[in-house]
Amino acid sequence: MIKIRSSIWKGLRFILIVCCRALPVMFRFGGRIHILRLEYENKYLFEQSYIIIRYKFKNALWFKFGEHITLEKQIKILNLKNFDKEFDFVVYGLFRRKVYKLSFRPDHTLKTDNFKTMLNGLALEFNPLPDVIVDCQKVNANIAAPIIDVTPIVMRKERIEIQTNTYNQTEFI
Repeated sequence: MIKIRSSIWKGLRFILIVCCRALPVMFRFGGRIHILRLEYENKYLFEQSYIIIRYKFKNALWFKFGEHITLEKQIKILNLKNFDKEFDFVVYGLFRRKVYKLSFRPDHTLKTDNFKTMLNGLALEFNPLPDVIVDCQKVNANIAAPIIDVTPIVMRKERIEIQTNTYNQTEFI
């Protein structure tokens, strides 16, 4: 029941925000979608890189990237390995839409596989240790009382003297 209410609330909130954004676009001459800014990093990427896509469009109402619909001004992809390497970034306006293809291909890889060290040409002799048999019936341990050595703390008081020059009020001004 709570999930249904929250999903209905999210849907109503989405529709309300889109309607508020659509009102000014209706009264503009030529409601075409114009790109003002689209910034993202596509160099020096690893598979587990994070990407922040910042964008700003004129006359845009909402955005869709991949299967996600958003009203936000930026997209955060925290792990590129769990996301598509190429996806369509669709900008929706009033009875219009524009599609941008974004591609993220990792240039660099970081190999973190386990490795094995092989040593060839070594002449080592290993002598096996004889088996040790321990036969104990009782173990006695005598522990002496701990000795605590405390040094006394001595505080010295030094006298502080402040030397000041005498001056009158006219010298101060």
